[in-house]
Amino acid sequence: MANPNAVVARVLEVSRGAEADRHVALDGDHRALIDSKDPHAEGLERLLNGIREQNLPVYLEIDPDSSVITRLLIPHVTRVTAVRPAGNDVEVALEFSHAVHVLSREQPDFAEFEDTISAALRDGSTVAVSEDDAHQIVDVRPFLGEVVVAPPRHHHH
Repeated sequence: MANPNAVVARVLEVSRGAEADRHVALDGDHRALIDSKDPHAEGLERLLNGIREQNLPVYLEIDPDSSVITRLLIPHVTRVTAVRPAGNDVEVALEFSHAVHVLSREQPDFAEFEDTISAALRDGSTVAVSEDDAHQIVDVRPFLGEVVVAPPRHHHH
Protein backbone atom coordinates (compact mmCIF):
# COMPACT_ATOMS: atom_id res chain seq x y z
CA MET A 1 0.00 0.00 0.00
CA ALA A 2 1.31 3.46 -0.84
CA ASN A 3 2.79 5.53 1.99
CA PRO A 4 -0.15 6.01 4.39
CA ASN A 5 1.12 9.48 5.27
CA ALA A 6 1.28 10.59 1.64
CA VAL A 7 -1.48 12.35 -0.22
CA VAL A 8 -1.81 13.48 -3.80
CA ALA A 9 -4.45 16.19 -3.99
CA ARG A 10 -5.26 19.60 -5.35
CA VAL A 11 -4.59 22.60 -3.12
CA LEU A 12 -7.79 24.45 -2.25
CA GLU A 13 -6.48 27.12 0.07
CA VAL A 14 -3.45 28.19 2.08
CA SER A 15 -4.45 30.29 5.07
CA ARG A 16 -2.65 31.80 8.05
CA GLY A 17 -3.60 30.41 11.40
CA ALA A 18 -2.61 31.40 14.91
CA GLU A 19 1.12 31.53 15.69
CA ALA A 20 1.91 32.07 12.00
CA ASP A 21 1.32 28.45 11.12
CA ARG A 22 -0.18 28.13 7.68
CA HIS A 23 -3.05 25.77 7.11
CA VAL A 24 -3.32 23.98 3.81
CA ALA A 25 -6.73 22.71 2.69
CA LEU A 26 -6.63 20.01 0.01
CA ASP A 27 -9.38 18.32 -1.89
CA GLY A 28 -10.62 15.02 -0.51
CA ASP A 29 -10.86 16.70 2.90
CA HIS A 30 -7.13 16.43 3.52
CA ARG A 31 -5.51 19.07 5.68
CA ALA A 32 -1.91 19.89 6.39
CA LEU A 33 0.16 22.48 8.20
CA ILE A 34 3.24 24.40 7.19
CA ASP A 35 5.37 24.68 10.31
CA SER A 36 6.14 28.38 10.85
CA LYS A 37 9.51 27.37 12.33
CA ASP A 38 10.48 25.63 9.10
CA PRO A 39 13.08 27.80 7.33
CA HIS A 40 11.35 26.89 4.04
CA ALA A 41 7.88 27.94 5.24
CA GLU A 42 7.68 31.00 2.98
CA GLY A 43 8.87 29.07 -0.04
CA LEU A 44 6.47 26.23 0.66
CA GLU A 45 3.59 28.65 0.91
CA ARG A 46 4.52 30.32 -2.39
CA LEU A 47 4.91 26.96 -4.09
CA LEU A 48 1.55 25.69 -2.83
CA ASN A 49 -0.18 28.87 -3.96
CA GLY A 50 1.41 28.54 -7.40
CA ILE A 51 0.24 24.94 -7.66
CA ARG A 52 -3.23 25.99 -6.57
CA GLU A 53 -3.37 28.65 -9.28
CA GLN A 54 -2.48 26.03 -11.89
CA ASN A 55 -5.06 23.65 -10.45
CA LEU A 56 -2.47 20.88 -10.32
CA PRO A 57 -2.15 18.19 -7.70
CA VAL A 58 0.70 18.12 -5.23
CA TYR A 59 2.33 15.14 -3.49
CA LEU A 60 2.67 15.75 0.23
CA GLU A 61 3.97 13.59 3.02
CA ILE A 62 2.29 14.67 6.21
CA ASP A 63 3.39 13.84 9.75
CA PRO A 64 0.46 11.89 11.24
CA ASP A 65 0.90 13.41 14.70
CA SER A 66 1.43 17.07 13.90
CA SER A 67 -0.14 17.31 10.39
CA VAL A 68 3.02 19.16 9.34
CA ILE A 69 4.17 18.76 5.75
CA THR A 70 7.44 16.82 5.78
CA ARG A 71 7.95 16.50 2.03
CA LEU A 72 6.52 18.14 -1.06
CA LEU A 73 6.88 16.90 -4.61
CA ILE A 74 5.15 18.07 -7.76
CA PRO A 75 3.79 15.05 -9.61
CA HIS A 76 3.94 14.62 -13.33
CA VAL A 77 0.29 14.40 -14.35
CA THR A 78 0.65 12.62 -17.63
CA ARG A 79 0.32 9.49 -19.71
CA VAL A 80 2.80 6.63 -19.72
CA THR A 81 4.38 6.16 -23.15
CA ALA A 82 6.71 3.22 -22.47
CA VAL A 83 7.77 0.81 -19.77
CA ARG A 84 10.92 -1.25 -20.03
CA PRO A 85 12.90 -3.42 -17.67
CA ALA A 86 16.27 -2.04 -16.62
CA GLY A 87 18.12 -4.67 -14.65
CA ASN A 88 15.98 -5.25 -11.58
CA ASP A 89 14.17 -1.98 -11.98
CA VAL A 90 11.66 -0.62 -14.44
CA GLU A 91 12.21 2.46 -16.58
CA VAL A 92 9.13 4.50 -17.29
CA ALA A 93 8.79 7.04 -20.10
CA LEU A 94 6.23 9.79 -19.60
CA GLU A 95 4.61 12.06 -22.14
CA PHE A 96 6.19 15.57 -22.21
CA SER A 97 9.15 14.41 -20.15
CA HIS A 98 12.59 13.70 -21.55
CA ALA A 99 13.87 12.22 -18.32
CA VAL A 100 14.01 8.52 -17.59
CA HIS A 101 11.87 7.79 -14.56
CA VAL A 102 12.94 4.75 -12.57
CA LEU A 103 10.67 2.52 -10.54
CA SER A 104 13.04 0.65 -8.26
CA ARG A 105 12.34 -2.87 -7.14
CA GLU A 106 13.52 -1.66 -3.70
CA GLN A 107 10.45 0.58 -3.54
CA PRO A 108 8.07 -1.08 -1.01
CA ASP A 109 5.09 -0.50 -3.29
CA PHE A 110 6.86 -1.75 -6.42
CA ALA A 111 4.17 -4.27 -7.42
CA GLU A 112 1.27 -1.88 -6.88
CA PHE A 113 2.99 0.97 -8.73
CA GLU A 114 4.05 -1.33 -11.57
CA ASP A 115 0.44 -2.48 -11.98
CA THR A 116 -0.81 1.12 -12.05
CA ILE A 117 1.83 2.10 -14.63
CA SER A 118 1.13 -0.94 -16.83
CA ALA A 119 -2.61 -0.27 -16.75
CA ALA A 120 -2.04 3.39 -17.67
CA LEU A 121 0.17 2.35 -20.58
CA ARG A 122 -2.50 -0.09 -21.81
CA ASP A 123 -5.49 2.20 -21.60
CA GLY A 124 -3.86 5.59 -22.13
CA SER A 125 -5.18 6.91 -18.85
CA THR A 126 -3.61 9.76 -16.90
CA VAL A 127 -1.53 9.09 -13.80
CA ALA A 128 0.13 11.29 -11.20
CA VAL A 129 3.75 10.18 -10.90
CA SER A 130 5.78 11.67 -8.05
CA GLU A 131 9.54 11.24 -7.95
CA ASP A 132 12.55 12.46 -6.02
CA ASP A 133 15.41 14.56 -7.41
CA ALA A 134 17.09 11.44 -8.79
CA HIS A 135 13.97 10.59 -10.84
CA GLN A 136 13.24 7.65 -8.56
CA ILE A 137 9.49 7.16 -8.52
CA VAL A 138 8.08 7.37 -4.99
CA ASP A 139 4.36 7.35 -5.79
CA VAL A 140 2.05 6.52 -8.68
CA ARG A 141 -1.69 6.82 -8.65
CA PRO A 142 -4.44 7.11 -11.22
CA PHE A 143 -5.30 10.74 -11.69
CA LEU A 144 -9.00 11.35 -11.85
CA GLY A 145 -10.42 14.64 -12.82
CA GLU A 146 -9.88 17.22 -15.46
CA VAL A 147 -6.34 17.66 -16.45
CA VAL A 148 -5.11 20.65 -18.32
CA VAL A 149 -2.01 19.28 -19.95
CA ALA A 150 0.52 21.98 -20.48
CA PRO A 151 4.03 20.70 -21.05
CA PRO A 152 5.85 21.49 -17.82
CA ARG A 153 8.35 24.31 -17.87
CA HIS A 154 11.73 22.71 -18.06
CA HIS A 155 14.00 23.18 -15.09
CA HIS A 156 17.57 23.30 -16.23
CA HIS A 157 19.90 21.66 -13.77
